[in-house]
Amino acid sequence: MTNAPTPQRVVEITNLIAGYVPGVDILRGATMHVDTGEMVCIIGPNGAGKSTLVKAIFGLVPIRSGTVRLNGDEITALCAFAWARASGSGSASTVR
Repeated sequence: MTNAPTPQRVVEITNLIAGYVPGVDILRGATMHVDTGEMVCIIGPNGAGKSTLVKAIFGLVPIRSGTVRLNGDEITALCAFAWARASGSGSASTVR
């Protein structure tokens, strides 16, 4: 057996509910994670919410509930420019 390093959770999305218009939920409980070294592809038919998921993660679509974490720090309420700064600095807490 080899002692492979335990992957670090880089991005974690839990029970995300989001949408463009109040009262119309495009995402209804989206959950996913990305670990260090992983490449992730979001696939699905037209209108499934792929673009909405990515926009919600980056703070471009209002999130009604759920959480988005970057390197363990909750960044759900951060806007897009703060998310970008947090991902570059290694800690979301420095841009709040």
